Amino acid sequence: MKDSKKIICISIMFLIILSFCSCVSKADRIHDKIAKLPENDNISQEEIDSLLKEYNELSVEEKSRIKNDFILKRYENVDIEKVKAVEKDISNIKSTDPFSDCISIIEEYNKLSKNEQAIVKNYDLLKEKLDLTDLEKVAVSAAKNIKKSLKSSGSLDIQSVDVMDDLKGDSSYYLVRIEYSATNSFGAHIDDTSFQTINDKFENPWWALSLLNGDYKSGLMQAPAIPFFKADQAVELDAEKIMYCIDKEIE
Repeated sequence: MKDSKKIICISIMFLIILSFCSCVSKADRIHDKIAKLPENDNISQEEIDSLLKEYNELSVEEKSRIKNDFILKRYENVDIEKVKAVEKDISNIKSTDPFSDCISIIEEYNKLSKNEQAIVKNYDLLKEKLDLTDLEKVAVSAAKNIKKSLKSSGSLDIQSVDVMDDLKGDSSYYLVRIEYSATNSFGAHIDDTSFQTINDKFENPWWALSLLNGDYKSGLMQAPAIPFFKADQAVELDAEKIMYCIDKEIE
């Protein structure tokens, strides 16, 4: 009788240990699969759905053993083929490509869900195109002022942008020349030029005063600084990029 009880106890303990080992093994297996997700460039939608299914079928205890499940959750409700298509387009971007060539790719990226955007492996290549240099920040700040001055702000079309860094020069400012077209308050289409001084905080120090005086023109054309502008020392910027980023916050 005692031997029977002993055998039963041992059997129960064996089953508990076996169950525990199975639990750990299953959790470990899924943990390892998840760890490889970011490195797998050829993963299919079927593989993702299968892994999510395996994970969702685990018990709460089993899930608690998986410490990298936050990676897997990025793959929930994603269309991996859409992600791969955007990644392929991004990989074709060259540093010399004009910004206009990248706009369609940016728009396709923006159409992705947050989870899909989070798993785009080469986003940094696209971010490099979107990031603004100091000179571009200067140009965007000046362009914002032009846009604010227009009754029909949506009519603004920037044609060329040239910026000269004269912070340590005679003017002590960035000097910005922007050629643009827009619709004036009478509804007529005009071509105009703005010449602004922008400080190291990316602000036109005369703009606030021009608003108080109700005289936008003085804020958009600082004539006394024009003699300091040297075209051969100015950098011509991509007007398409300045237009695209005109509503971006400058920091």
